[in-house]
This record gives sequence, C-alpha cells and structure tokens, in this order.
Amino acid sequence: MNEILGDRYELLEQIGSGGMAVVYLARDTFLDRLVAVKVLRDEYANEQDFTRRFHREAKAVASLSHPNIINIYDFGESGHKSYLVMEYIEGRTLKDIIKERSPLPLEQILDISQQICAGISEAHSQNIIHKDIKPHNILIDKNGIVKVTDFGIAQAANNITITHNKGILGSAHYFSPEQARGDIVDWASDIYSIGVVMYEMVVGKVPFTGENPVTVALKHIQMQPQPPSSLGIDVDPALEWIIMKALSKNPKDRFHNVSEMEEELATIQLGRKRNNKKYDLGKKYAVLETSATSTEVVAKATNDETRIVKQDYLEEIAEEAEDKPRGKKIRVLNLFLFLLIAIALGTAGFFSVQKIFANNELEVPNVIGEREIEAERKLLSANLTVVYDEAEYDNEMEAGLILRQTPTAGTKVKEGREITLVVSLGESLIEVPQITGMNKNEAEATLNNKKLILGQETTNYSPDVPEGDIIIQIPRQGEMVSAGTKIDYTISLGPTPKMVTIPDLSKKTLDEAKAELRKAGLVLGTVKKEESYTHETGTIIRQSLAADGQTMQDTVIDLVVSDGPGPDVYKVGKVEMLVPETGTMVLELVDDDGSAIIYSKEWLQDDYLSTEFTYKGSGYVNIYCNNQLVETIPLS
Repeated sequence: MNEILGDRYELLEQIGSGGMAVVYLARDTFLDRLVAVKVLRDEYANEQDFTRRFHREAKAVASLSHPNIINIYDFGESGHKSYLVMEYIEGRTLKDIIKERSPLPLEQILDISQQICAGISEAHSQNIIHKDIKPHNILIDKNGIVKVTDFGIAQAANNITITHNKGILGSAHYFSPEQARGDIVDWASDIYSIGVVMYEMVVGKVPFTGENPVTVALKHIQMQPQPPSSLGIDVDPALEWIIMKALSKNPKDRFHNVSEMEEELATIQLGRKRNNKKYDLGKKYAVLETSATSTEVVAKATNDETRIVKQDYLEEIAEEAEDKPRGKKIRVLNLFLFLLIAIALGTAGFFSVQKIFANNELEVPNVIGEREIEAERKLLSANLTVVYDEAEYDNEMEAGLILRQTPTAGTKVKEGREITLVVSLGESLIEVPQITGMNKNEAEATLNNKKLILGQETTNYSPDVPEGDIIIQIPRQGEMVSAGTKIDYTISLGPTPKMVTIPDLSKKTLDEAKAELRKAGLVLGTVKKEESYTHETGTIIRQSLAADGQTMQDTVIDLVVSDGPGPDVYKVGKVEMLVPETGTMVLELVDDDGSAIIYSKEWLQDDYLSTEFTYKGSGYVNIYCNNQLVETIPLS
C-alpha cells in the first residue's frame, strides 16, 4: 500500500473493517514494530460527532492498563484522515471461533468469560462503560489471552446516553433493554451484553433475532430469553443460572458488578477442578420445571431453612408409589401418613407461634471492608436482607469494598431486617489539567499541584509544536483520574528532518570525510584509530552507517581511521585449499622478516582450509601435510 500516516505508520494491508472505520496492519517506522491502525472512513471524516467518538475511544482506552484490554499507543490526524494506533494481536475474534466450533466446551466458556469480566471490571473501576460488548470486539490470541477492544462508543460513567441522531449506537443483538429504550445506562448494561455473549457461546446463537435492528431491540425490551436447557442444550445448571441472571430485564436483578459475576464463574471452575466432574450445585441453584418447553433457573438462599428437592428425586418417589400394592395396605399407609402430617403440622405450628412470641433478635455482623459478594453471603446466612444505597468515593477504602452499613455492626435487629450497604468507589477523582504546549518542567509542576505524576516520556516530530514542548498527553485534559495517576506525554522534536544520502567515506582522509559529511547535512561523531595493513595511515577504514543508504538530516556518523602501518609495510596473504589427507596441516611463512610457522591444525581429508596472514616484502608459503611438503605458494 505504501501509505504512511503521521510520517510514521506505514500501512501494509487491510485486516478488518467496521461501520465507521477500517483497520490496517501497519509498521511503526520509528520503533520498527507491527501495530494495528484504525482509520475513520472517509464519509465520516468531516462529521465532528463521529470524529469526537473516534477520539473518545482513544481517551477511554489509553487510560486503561490491563492484560485483557487492547493497548492504545497513539492517535492523530494525517491530512483528512483520523487514525488510532493499537497493539497488533495475532489471533481471531470470538465471533469467528463461535461460528467454527459452537457450542463451545464448558472449560473454554468459563475461561473466556472470566477474562472478559476481568477486562471490563478494570474499565468499570476507571468509570468507563464499554456499551458495545460483542464477540466481534473480543480478540483471542494464539496463547488463549482475551483482549477486549473497540471502545468506540464507550464514555465516562457520569455522562451516559445511547441515542444518536443517526440511529442507535451499539449492536442490536447484544445490547441491554435500557440501551434499546435509549435510557441512561450504567455498569449493568455491560453485564447484560456479557450475558448475551456467554449465551451465544453455549447455544451457538444469540437470544433474539429479527429482520431488522428495531425488531431485535423490541424483543430485548419485551421478551424473556429461552434458557439454553429448554432448547435441548446440555449446559451446566450453575452456568445457566449465571447467564440468565445477567440477562435479567431489570438491571437491579443482575449482578451488582462484573467482579461478582467473575467470582461466580471462578467458583464453577474451581468446583470442576476439585471434583473432576460437573460442578456440585449443593443448595445454591435449583432447576424448577415451569412448562413443557421452558425452565426457570432460580437462586435459593443457602441457609438451614432452605431445602431443594430435585426433579429426579420426585420422579423416583412417584415410581416407587406406582409399584406399591393397592387396597388395605394403602389405607393403613394413608392413615399413618395422615397422622405423621398432623403431628408435623402441629409441631410446625407450635414452633411458629413460639417464634412469633419470642420476637427473635439477631446481632448484625460487621461487613465493612468486605467485598460485596462476601458481605451478602455473611448477611444472608444470618437471615438478614441486603439492600444497596448509592456508592460513594472514599480516599481510604479500596473500590468495591463495603464502606458503610446501616444498622451498624452489633446492633440487635429482627430476623429479615434490611441492612443497607454503601460500596466504596475508591479515591475521589481528579480532573486532568492541560500540559500540552508546556515544557517538561512546567508540566511536572502543574501535575504536582493536582497530586498527579509525570509518566512515561516519548518523542515525536511536529511541524507545529516547538522542540521541547509537549505534543500529546495521556490521559487527556478533562478526564477524571485517581490521585497519583501517571500522565504519559510526548515531547516535540521539532519539524521532521529531511532524508539525505550517506556518502562513501572509505579511504578518504579525515579532513575529506568531514567536508563530505557537512555537504550531506550530517554530523561527525566519534573518531577512533585502529591498526591497519590495508589502509593508508590517516584514511577512513569504516563508518557507522553504510554508504548510499538514506538517513535523517543531522544524523551522527562515527568513523574509524587507520593508525598504520599501512599496505606499504605489510601485506595480507591468504591460503585456500582442500586437505589432501587426514592429518596435521602446517603453514611455514618465509618473507623479508625471515621464516616462521604461522598455522598448525588437525584436519580431515577433503576439508576446506582457509586462512589469512600478513607478511613483509615478498617470499613464499610452504604447505605441509603430516610433515610432507604438499605445495609452495609464492608471495609478491
């Protein structure tokens, strides 16, 4: 293709395309590495709204650092083209894998789903919602590492809408009911989309399809998805419970956060590793038949009063009843059962009345500092109810931990009392100031005043920004970040220098070499001296960059100069031959300095002997094999 963006990124081939951009494999000519470059389509290049969305993706992801999120290296404009530079992943999209192999094996579904949750959880911790999670935007490399990409419609959580003057943003098959309605969305919307992706991995298709996006959107709003087991899919009940909980129409009925969903997936995987069989559901999940064609997966509290009767056990009792003889024995049995039931009801009534009058009180356990899922388990096991109040920032409590509970720990309350929890959002966020246009010292002082840190420095050429001033900062001005966040920056090297041809300086004197370098617009670097029998004293033996190549103007060229004695005193000779027989090869040099053995080594017959040596004046070389003279080579 030979097109270069930003005087740096050479486009090699198209590797993908989407509704608003085309993705190319490219080479970063400065760092000599392969990258992926997303280029906004020409029809959107002049529309400010699309350009803002395109730049928003760079801002959203550049602030994230996680192994399951694609890395953003750079973005900018070249001519009329807006582009985004990302790490290049050798792998495939999850959509391709689903098309080829669905339904996927349970272990693969658990592994991929946990990695997706880990990446999205990191984004949520930075107040970034993806809003377009789908298999097309999930890359899996050759080592099985998941990379969530394409944050093209992501934005900060404090400014979230889904409608757009050209239609609905996102992909209709994967977005949540609240997205379909155009409502404000939060973390729960991403959880719903992850549920759709997991559903597709299990079933091989999405929960809802239709003739057009509007039809699909209405189904997300109005219809309940069919559980995979009702479609004849052999699915682990615990995994089905997780999927159906994530696909709840009401966001409050989904997981409280992606980390909780990830922990549930990890629990299934841990159970399989320990038992080397299907996950033991115990008392947490029950599968209740609701009709001939559908199954409702219901979560049950894991306290002592809960009992789960499995369908196969009920069928077993029914089969046993059919095998019993009829008549008197049945009547006696019925009477006996009637008495047992009466006794049981009386006993139950006694204890119920006793419980009412006793007015049981419980001591509220302490869950401050616990993760949400652990806090819930502790309170539910104590027969208390959990509700959540709005999360709050706190400079001391880590994000995701319980910051406050009401009533407080140790308070005496009745069974079933609501315990209100407030989850910490972590440190309060700081608005990133502008440091572009400043020099490094000014930027460092500005960031220190905001309790932020000057991060990694890179350099680049800029025709507009003076040398030494900052061109780009990541995160950008106006983004909200935690105290202590590092702000990476790019320093201008000034205008891009011209490319020049490197002259051939071999065998020229040092003064002649200096003149040639000045003429070419290059700079003389270090000059080292080296003994040479082939170059005249004071002439150039080697140069650091090869002659006739291209380099940037003002590039430094190092030189090596001959320190003598030069070719007039000593010359270089060479012997090359096939060894006549196995044995010791000896070379005797006879020249103006006299005679000397210059070579002795064991060889095999027909080996190729090649060696160089220096000699003075004239003479000859005697070649011996096993002490027998083989040849005499004259020297001049």
